[in-house]
Amino acid sequence: MPPATLAEHWLRARDVEHPLLVPCPLDPTDGVSPMEAALLAVAGNPELQAARAELDVARVEVLAAGILPNPELSAGVVAPLYGDDTLAGFSLGLGWEINGGRGGEARTRARRAEEESIRLDLAWREWQVAQEARQRTFDVLAEQQRRDLLRAWADAIQARRAALDALLDRGLVDRWRVVQMQRLADDVRVRALEAEDNFANGERALRALLGVADEAPLAFVADPGPEPDADQIDAGALLEGLDAHRLDLKALAALTQGAEADTQAAIAQRFPPIVLSVSGGRDTAGLYTGGVDATIGLPIADSGRLGVERQSAAHRRAVGRAEAQRRLARLAVTQKLTEVRGLQARRALARQIVAEREAELGQVQTQFDAARLTVADLADAVDTVFEARLAALDLGQSLQHAWLELEIAAGLLLTYRLEGHADDMR
Repeated sequence: MPPATLAEHWLRARDVEHPLLVPCPLDPTDGVSPMEAALLAVAGNPELQAARAELDVARVEVLAAGILPNPELSAGVVAPLYGDDTLAGFSLGLGWEINGGRGGEARTRARRAEEESIRLDLAWREWQVAQEARQRTFDVLAEQQRRDLLRAWADAIQARRAALDALLDRGLVDRWRVVQMQRLADDVRVRALEAEDNFANGERALRALLGVADEAPLAFVADPGPEPDADQIDAGALLEGLDAHRLDLKALAALTQGAEADTQAAIAQRFPPIVLSVSGGRDTAGLYTGGVDATIGLPIADSGRLGVERQSAAHRRAVGRAEAQRRLARLAVTQKLTEVRGLQARRALARQIVAEREAELGQVQTQFDAARLTVADLADAVDTVFEARLAALDLGQSLQHAWLELEIAAGLLLTYRLEGHADDMR
């Protein structure tokens, strides 16, 4: 089956409903924003589409758990082999295990809990795919800006090359300075090519995540909205809300409930089966008979005990798994919030440095226009501005990764986008 078109994905994305994703206006005319990419990924990711089939199977299992065993109909024919009897005999019986539904209510609760667990686990996987789509879109935007910034830097170097050559001819700079500038130009061009490759690779990876054909044109735009102040985020509130917000923890809780119900069903199954049957027939002597039978299974080997132990072990395993996942989630929230706060402080310092370097460049430009400084001095000031902008952009991208990882750990959408991709390029 060929990949869906981008237009089909836009239509599907309008119908996406997810407990952790905030609906946003979908506008295919201005490019794909990170939040739009998240909704497109949930709507069209091939792996998610396959995973949704598991939920359909779970719904069938719920129905099957509540079905009682069918009655059994038996029939037989006998013929005399020797003696005076000449008639063929026959028999007809109908039996039903009257307590065949023992544990059925518990089994139904178990299957419903499993269905809920699968539904929540699918929503958790959708959340992770959505966050990955946002991150890849942010990365594509960052590489696009990094490429443009490096190209502008390369153009600036090329523009001052002629002036520096003139100074070299007049003996005002040495040849080593020209060699250094050429090496810098080569390095900047290589970095620009790397950014172009990273942009192309990121776009291909994003297409695969969205399930979009390579031929579909894609443009990218940033999300609106400010970045929250990490220092204002209450770590205690995030930790207290984990059981309510983390869909994987809720899925494990449902799985634990299902395992407990399965244990109750296994206990009920230890009660012996009781089968009532009615029968009638004719023997070879022509005598018609009828009767009622009751059969009770004797738990001599008590195989049901093994089933109870097995389900009890499964319940204990589910409880332990949920508790371990909860501890890991708490640790991840604490670590990621600390990382976000540190990166936010470093990014603020990087922006301050950019502003200072730009102010210094303005002063150098004034001195250069007044013929008090050479083109080499101006070149140094320009280079420091570009380096500062690139450093701020790198920190902004790292901070965005940390924000998304914190959102995954907390099970909450804390920010629409990292405010800073465009600002870092002032």
